[in-house]
Amino acid sequence: MYKHHCEIPRPMRTVILQETGETRVTNVPLALCNEIAEELYEYEQTMAELLNFKLLVEINGASTVYNLGSAKASLAKLDEVTEYGLNTNGVCAVLFQSDKPIRAWSEGVEINLPRKHNDVQYI
Repeated sequence: MYKHHCEIPRPMRTVILQETGETRVTNVPLALCNEIAEELYEYEQTMAELLNFKLLVEINGASTVYNLGSAKASLAKLDEVTEYGLNTNGVCAVLFQSDKPIRAWSEGVEINLPRKHNDVQYI
């Protein structure tokens, strides 16, 4: 990954120093720096998958899918579609996080979805 300590970007240097307790990155072996960096990049990729929100809305048989970047944006879009709760007749919606349903509504009433106790939920 990194061939020299000088190639390590500032944010990664901060993480490496926090992980090792050292005061200078040059005091940390390059192999350990690379290992910490790889773990952090892998963790960030895993967490990025949790930011994939999809809102499936069906209004009187016509369905639409909205791909949004946060739960807050998804719920705001649902409010917009239902005209802020005034027009919920014939509206069914399901909010997905990483292709797993986490919330559902039918005619303005929230439906409780069964969940496993170990499911990660961002909301």
